Amino acid sequence: MTSEEIGAPATAAQRVRQLRLVVHAEDFERALAFYRDALGMTEQEAYDGEGGARVVILDAGRATLELSNPAQVAYIDRVEAEGRPSDRLRIALEVDDGPAVTAELVAAGAELEAEPRETPWRSVNSRLRAPADLQLTLFQELDASAPAPAPAPAPAPAPAPQASDATDVPDPAPERAALGDIIVVTGPSGSGKSTVGALLAERSGRRAVHLETDRFYSAIRSGAVAPHLPEAHAQNEVVVATIAAAAASWSVGGYDVVVDGVVGPWFLPPIVDAAREVGAPLHYVVLRPSVDATVERAKARSAGALRDEAVVRDLHGQFADLGALEPHALDTTGLDAEQSLEAVRAALDGGAMRIA
Repeated sequence: MTSEEIGAPATAAQRVRQLRLVVHAEDFERALAFYRDALGMTEQEAYDGEGGARVVILDAGRATLELSNPAQVAYIDRVEAEGRPSDRLRIALEVDDGPAVTAELVAAGAELEAEPRETPWRSVNSRLRAPADLQLTLFQELDASAPAPAPAPAPAPAPAPQASDATDVPDPAPERAALGDIIVVTGPSGSGKSTVGALLAERSGRRAVHLETDRFYSAIRSGAVAPHLPEAHAQNEVVVATIAAAAASWSVGGYDVVVDGVVGPWFLPPIVDAAREVGAPLHYVVLRPSVDATVERAKARSAGALRDEAVVRDLHGQFADLGALEPHALDTTGLDAEQSLEAVRAALDGGAMRIA
């Protein structure tokens, strides 16, 4: 795309020739050993000046400037580092093998802040605190076009024992059921996800189950924390991991699985991992009516449901900017349950909601 096509001045793309990050390194030798020797950045230029002044310029590959608004920063922090806030300036470096390079840099003196994990946008990210007090994200891009791994073949049935007559011959081993699809239907409280999720499972036309995240939370009989509170993060991770395992098991049994609940992108990795482990197709659908419509629907819910307007608005805000998953959001403002169901079905049939 040319600058004329996007309406920018023709010379705008030529004004910046290079992005160079200038770092004040108190321990210069340690920083040089880390970035040049351990990380492998090629030394391009080096200069010595008066009074012991030194500067080394290292080649860090292609340079880009990523600008993120506060909502995007918070989203990345949730996905990449369990919600721990990032520095105002953070250096992201693309590498070929994220886990291996992460381990090498930790051995070279970096402090690990977040283990490598696969993100919803098909990369493996880790976070480190490196010499010169720089916060690094290492990211390894995965092949988005690669198909999900196929399930392991079922073992061949054992040979039937010799029988004296035909009545003793056992029935042939049953064929392994085809994997069911896993469909996550999510959105803020009041978006209609539970109603649509139930209808989607009931009218699947195939064997299907409906996993309501609320039921998993209600199974906690002692020590439960309201899921929307910040201190519930560890609890929520356990619940989501349990749901992911259950969904994968149902899928292996040949059932389509509809999961409904507040499953933001930051909670997707364990579900993605579980689906890929068994080879199940995974779809992610976000119902996102307008905030006012969501609040009105929440207020009309039965007693015991989340109806607090401030909390509902906050949850809606968490789904306001989905980043790379924005195409998975459906605006259901003004749609009733049946119309929302049809919108979801159309999106699923077109393949637009699949992420694994």
